[in-house]
Amino acid sequence: MTPVFDSDRALGTSRFRVLVLVILLLAAHGGTMTSGEMARHLRVHAVYLRKIMSPLLKRGIIEAKEGRDGGYTLRAPPDHISLAVAFEAVSDEKYKPGDQDAGAAESASDGLDQVIVEVRHCVMNCLAKYSIADISADNIRSGLFS
Repeated sequence: MTPVFDSDRALGTSRFRVLVLVILLLAAHGGTMTSGEMARHLRVHAVYLRKIMSPLLKRGIIEAKEGRDGGYTLRAPPDHISLAVAFEAVSDEKYKPGDQDAGAAESASDGLDQVIVEVRHCVMNCLAKYSIADISADNIRSGLFS
C-alpha cells in the first residue's frame, strides 16, 4: 500500500526541488530562458527539465514561447508565487478520503482520513506563507545562479 500523503517524501523529492529551482532561476534571470540554458544552470538533462516544467505550464505559472527567440518566462512576479503552488504542481498524490486498497488496509485507514486531510492542510498552509521572492534572495546571495 502506498501512502496517500507523505509530506516529508514529497517535499524532499528532487522533482519539487528542481521545480522550485526553475522558478528561482527564471525569477533571477528576469526574462526568457530556453530549457537548454536552464538545464545547464541547474545541471540536469533538458528533457527531464521539460517534463518537470509541464505542470508549471498547465497551471499557468510559467509560459512558453516557441520559435527562434522562444523559451520560458514566469507569468507572475516571484512574490505572487507561493511554495504551496509549486508543491501542488508536482504533487502526484492527490488525497481522496477512502481511496485505498481494498481489504483490511482500507478499513484500518478509515479512521485516519481526517488526520491525513488535516496534515495536508497544515503543510499547505505552511508552504503558502513563503513565496519564491522570500527564498530567492538567499539563493542569489549564495551564488547558486552565478
